[in-house]
Amino acid sequence: MINEVSKTTRAAFIASAVAIGLVLFYAWGLSVMYGRTSGWLIDHSGQPRANEFMGVRAAGELVLQGHAIDAYDWQRHQAQMVEIAGRSGMPYFQFPYPPTYFFVAAALAVLPYLPSAMLWLVVTFALYAGATARISGIRQAALWASATPAAAINTFVAHTGFWTAGIMGFALQEIPKRPAFAGALLAILSFKPQLGLLVPVALVAGGHWRVIASATAGTLALVLVSLICFGIEPWLAFPAQLSATQDALRFGDPRIAVSNYSIVVSIYGCLRTIGAPDSLAMVAQAATALAMTASVFLLWRSAAPFPLQAAGLVSASMLATPYLYIYDLLHLTIALAFLVQHVGLARLGRSEITVIATAGIFIFLPLVLPLPMGFAANVLIAGLITAHATPYLRAAIGWPVSAGLRVTS
Repeated sequence: MINEVSKTTRAAFIASAVAIGLVLFYAWGLSVMYGRTSGWLIDHSGQPRANEFMGVRAAGELVLQGHAIDAYDWQRHQAQMVEIAGRSGMPYFQFPYPPTYFFVAAALAVLPYLPSAMLWLVVTFALYAGATARISGIRQAALWASATPAAAINTFVAHTGFWTAGIMGFALQEIPKRPAFAGALLAILSFKPQLGLLVPVALVAGGHWRVIASATAGTLALVLVSLICFGIEPWLAFPAQLSATQDALRFGDPRIAVSNYSIVVSIYGCLRTIGAPDSLAMVAQAATALAMTASVFLLWRSAAPFPLQAAGLVSASMLATPYLYIYDLLHLTIALAFLVQHVGLARLGRSEITVIATAGIFIFLPLVLPLPMGFAANVLIAGLITAHATPYLRAAIGWPVSAGLRVTS
């Protein structure tokens, strides 16, 4: 027992020291880029830099002006971005979210641009770091969570990665004890459903009917309130916007900035990066999604402890969707937090720590090389979780469990 405590303390100290070094490096990098031509938040002219946050901000300003439907009109939405930036000829970031996200977008448009972006990053990072610490049961995990390259990437573009990862983490953590609250959190996450494609599968397999009822009621309530506030017109326009965004990703569109396959970290994005045709990439993605669906169903039907089920769900959900960007890999941190809750920090072996460190390096590489290494990081973490889940999956389908892979609860 004393040796285990000593090992945990030593591992936590080393992890914290490395995390502090990485965070300082990220902070230095962001400070250097601030105010540069392709800088962080503000460019060399002192004007807001075009990024994903500006796309959401522009939609929010249109909502406050009483023209919510214009958020789905690329020409008018881009004109609003031009007004924010004070210049034209910049990359375009469309607003691909349902009208229920107008509430967040409008809130972000109340304050001036820079304070709004900074407040968004601080609040959502606190949510993400808090979820990681609570799930893992380790306070220092909030620091470790900030050290992943995905955190630096999301901070640079001021996007939704912290927000979605934090909500997913807290929602899953609350399922066993507060199912109604967990369902309400999942309803909030419905603005980005591609990140939770397999959540309904898991909830049905595990018989979490109160969570399903709460999530359904919460989602319907959000839709109803959005209809009351913004009318039905944005909902009628949203499907066309979603279709156009999907086509831009699949076939490319010079008008928008997010059709770069190297930052799409699904198997679809991986294959497209190396030149595979769209049809082949979509078949591979569909096959992967089917395999992940079956795996999640079996895992959540099995006798696996809940933290391991949650880790498997988060990891499989990222592999199942074709629309996964590099900043969405913050969800890997949530998956690892659940794995630590299941295994215990002291029981992580050197090989497992090596896998985690390698995955972090792979997340960083697409920033300097046009390679689909983000997908490789996703696969590495999925493999790590699968190694722990295998005995439960084997038992669930009636296969004999190999010696040394004893199922415990």
